[in-house]
Amino acid sequence: MRIGVFGNHDSWYVSELCRVGAARGHVMQPLLFDQFAAKVQTGRVDFACGDIDLRSLDVVLVRTMPPGSLERVVSRMDMLAGLEVCGVRVINSPRALECAVDKYLTTQRLA
Repeated sequence: MRIGVFGNHDSWYVSELCRVGAARGHVMQPLLFDQFAAKVQTGRVDFACGDIDLRSLDVVLVRTMPPGSLERVVSRMDMLAGLEVCGVRVINSPRALECAVDKYLTTQRLA
């Protein structure tokens, strides 16, 4: 499988996920949210991270969501949801990330 990992490139967890995935025969690709972009065209949306076509991946693991403005965080979530719609499996889903980032929503669900 081709697996992308969103996280901090210098983190131990990205290194470990990529090492273990590669040892099991997967093609592992570290990804940075700063390079995450969508290109909307008539009838098609393309997603890229640097020069990597994210639609070519089988799975994208989202290990962290870096801080940013509300607009930037919402855009990242929306692009992850769009990637799911295109058939790329996203683990941790945008909805799960939203709940984890929004402490009020988490508390409300636990009530």
